[in-house]
Amino acid sequence: MNASGTGSLGAVGEHRVRLTDPEAQLNLRTVVELCAAGEVWYSEKTHRPSAATVHTVGSHLAHGDFYRDEAIASFAWPLLVQAGGLAKLEGGRLQLTAKGRTRLRKPPAEVIRQLATAPCAPCVIRLASAISLSRSSEELKFRTALLKLGYVLPGQPIS
Repeated sequence: MNASGTGSLGAVGEHRVRLTDPEAQLNLRTVVELCAAGEVWYSEKTHRPSAATVHTVGSHLAHGDFYRDEAIASFAWPLLVQAGGLAKLEGGRLQLTAKGRTRLRKPPAEVIRQLATAPCAPCVIRLASAISLSRSSEELKFRTALLKLGYVLPGQPIS
């Protein structure tokens, strides 16, 4: 993360551009490695990443989260890794599956491509729907994160 806490952003007129393709490759590997190290905790009650996990993931993301005060990517990455079958919840932690250990040895771009073409996105949406979200803004943050990571949400056109 850079000194401003906003990641690698470039100003273009009034807009900011953030190149997320290489960043996503780094972040996927980071979150899978955090799972392998046993540092991704979930609430047994809500089946959501714990606040400590969101903070840990956020502090390890290649260029920080999308927004300084919003935990979008740091909340979504553990869910995506789980929904993609790379990790499963065991004893309050996300533990790598055999598939996750195998994918750790493959190029991250290939793993992301497999996640994007697998029926993973609907799994994440069902998982998010099953979670009792305490604030509607959390659901919006989650949906925004999925869109920014390239997932197509139900009712969204495929471009």
